[in-house]
Amino acid sequence: MTKKFRMPESARPGKKSGGRRAQVASALRQEISTMLSDGAIKDPRLSSQTRMITVTDVETTPDLKLARVYFSVFPTDETALKEVLKGMRSAAKQMKREVSNRLDLRYTPDLEFFLDKSIAEGAKIETLLREIRDTEDLDEDPDEDLDEDRATADNHSEDRDEDRDSKEPNEG
Repeated sequence: MTKKFRMPESARPGKKSGGRRAQVASALRQEISTMLSDGAIKDPRLSSQTRMITVTDVETTPDLKLARVYFSVFPTDETALKEVLKGMRSAAKQMKREVSNRLDLRYTPDLEFFLDKSIAEGAKIETLLREIRDTEDLDEDPDEDLDEDRATADNHSEDRDEDRDSKEPNEG
């Protein structure tokens, strides 16, 4: 049997408004990740041998009755994502029971599972930026850039000189 998690005194209600919520969310994230990796959940859709499931975030409601669990999956093909989401949702009661056994909480929150697409979106953006950078590097001549920068700097210094000359001293 695993060791039960005890909340430190500083995280008890009345000390900090978000402290306990954050600590419970962190403990839930850690325990759910452990359950998925050590095979405590027997659903074949959640097998760690065929895909990697990462719990990216857990958000709890202020009353700690509900926890929203966000996860990502690798590989990211659409059928695997849907399959894992169905598996997570069908194993929610079993996970809640396991969390209840592992953590010392007055009330074990209900678990809702959501696919976290932020990692995939970030990878897409990074790929697009890399493609733009590569096409710009191919299109431009490095010597042209230096000449353009020098011309721009010369124009800015001339503009500043004209601005200084056009200002009249204040008479006081």
